[in-house]
Amino acid sequence: MDPRLVRIFLSTLLLLASLCSCSNKEANTGLGSQDVLLQVESTIPEAEATDVPVDIVISVFMSIPLTLSLDPENPILIFDLPGSTSIQDNVISFRPDQSLQPLTEYRVTINPDVISSGEQKLREQFSWTFSTAQPDTLPGFPEPPGD
Repeated sequence: MDPRLVRIFLSTLLLLASLCSCSNKEANTGLGSQDVLLQVESTIPEAEATDVPVDIVISVFMSIPLTLSLDPENPILIFDLPGSTSIQDNVISFRPDQSLQPLTEYRVTINPDVISSGEQKLREQFSWTFSTAQPDTLPGFPEPPGD
């Protein structure tokens, strides 16, 4: 199996486990979303990830659900790349209009004005970086000469 797919699969499982853990804590303690601070729980890709596929959808998992009235200027910015942002409960997703460039480092920044359903804002801007993978060569074609 492709190691990149395994890494993405394992990251997704880890994220789901942490989200289930958060939901159970709220159920056991009786805390509602107003008692939980708005913060970033996890990201896809992870901070400092390497060999990230160029066609990835960037996702941010927040600690509590968000309002649908986020800043229309893109709550997630990726070097001002055009794309579409969507919000589903506590997940912000950004799909670039075009594939990312291979072997490139990207910085993702979340607007600190993101608002939760309980009217909370992030305490500060959140940023992380990741690097894209080398492009795959097509089967049946030789590797390019060089390095």
